[in-house]
Amino acid sequence: MAGNGFGPQLQNVTNIGQIQVVDHSALQLVGTITNNGTISLLGSTNFADLWIDGAVTLMGTGQVQLSNSLYSRIVGQNTATAQLTNQSTIAGTGQIGVGPSNLFTLINQGTITASGGDLWLGPTEQIRIGATETDTMTVTNSGTLSAAAGGALRLVNSIVTNTGGLIEAQGGVVVLEREERV
Repeated sequence: MAGNGFGPQLQNVTNIGQIQVVDHSALQLVGTITNNGTISLLGSTNFADLWIDGAVTLMGTGQVQLSNSLYSRIVGQNTATAQLTNQSTIAGTGQIGVGPSNLFTLINQGTITASGGDLWLGPTEQIRIGATETDTMTVTNSGTLSAAAGGALRLVNSIVTNTGGLIEAQGGVVVLEREERV
């Protein structure tokens, strides 16, 4: 794997095994990533990041698994060009899009599920999509955004265009925060 200061880089590859991103590290995604294995973000006391560099398509039968911490993050490397098209499964607790300098455009054609945490237990038990302050994240959903198993899916300062997609709470809670538009 190549790197450029953001950690190792995966570019136009197929993963059939297990990739672990641990505390205080990052993995940069470029191009089309076919994930037929598991990419685990294991942030617990410091950030474990997936960096989206340019237009990235995440596809395959595998899963991106976020740990039970807001230290597990999927972030944009350059907000002007970063775009993630998700055609696979992203699940767990953590953050997707962190403002203001790490936002990206999210096109969800797969499944994003918050699981394993409860909204009332605080910010370390949630999967979060969108900005954290006054910035706005653009989300287009034709897949599934859900909260399951006591999870809390928080849509924060996001403009969500739901075109034939599903936003659901199945054993969890979907929360719209701040300037949310669906």
